[in-house]
Amino acid sequence: MLRDLPSPYVVSFLMDIYRRPIMLKLLEPVLRRFMAGAARIIVWSEEFRDKSPGLAGFRDRVTVIPPGFDLEHYRLTPEMKAEAARVRSSVPGEGPLVLFVGRLVAFKGVTHLLAAIRNLSVRLAVVGDGLLRGQLEQEAREAGLMDRVLFAGAAPRHTLPAWYHAADMLVLPSVSASESFSLVMAEASACGVPLISTDLPTGVLFVNRAGQTGLVVPPGSPEALRDAIRTLVDNPGLRSQFGARGRERAFQCFDAKTMAQRTLELYRNEARKTAVRPRPAFSTA
Repeated sequence: MLRDLPSPYVVSFLMDIYRRPIMLKLLEPVLRRFMAGAARIIVWSEEFRDKSPGLAGFRDRVTVIPPGFDLEHYRLTPEMKAEAARVRSSVPGEGPLVLFVGRLVAFKGVTHLLAAIRNLSVRLAVVGDGLLRGQLEQEAREAGLMDRVLFAGAAPRHTLPAWYHAADMLVLPSVSASESFSLVMAEASACGVPLISTDLPTGVLFVNRAGQTGLVVPPGSPEALRDAIRTLVDNPGLRSQFGARGRERAFQCFDAKTMAQRTLELYRNEARKTAVRPRPAFSTA
């Protein structure tokens, strides 16, 4: 148990605990005391800051600093273009390529995505692994989709840009606020890929701006997902428009150097304040 944590300290708060209510009940008193002692709290989006239950009572000390990554890694070089063509050709069938990237767990909503593509002339690449992989593969077989669906398994992060560049759209069909942000969507946007995501009270809405970088639909609705996918399939110009805006936004919001500079400045500011007003020590007693 933490005692006498040096002060001041800064907390990075990335998500709430939703799926383990018993754990939350046990940890909540300690977590809230820990948060109460923080000089500043870093979150990744305004949406999460405003709607997170875990931040109730602490929003006045929250600073929004979106995550950053090496954007150069996502540029379409000749080598990347060749690898994208290779992975695209590995997906069976014909037609536009829909991409999902993530863990195969319940809150990701992949079962709704499988249902959504049944009556669409598209292919689907599912990149990721998890407890539900076997169940989802069985659903795809029973629906007669395996001639145009590839379960590619987990992919090393450095190989993901090729998948993004291979895709005509990326779909994140998550059904709960356990999806707190989605770095996958930010990375796909950096590659100029249009997005489809669900309307969740989290940073997902920060990454995918409805009508600007993609489409946003109600969670848990295969019909809404189907309509959104069909809209992008039938409108190549709209796909290009969303992709271009998404790429521009990614380079504005998710640059690693910008994130590092803003974070360092925050720590420096708090360190300067320490010289004039000491903070009480943290204790769980």
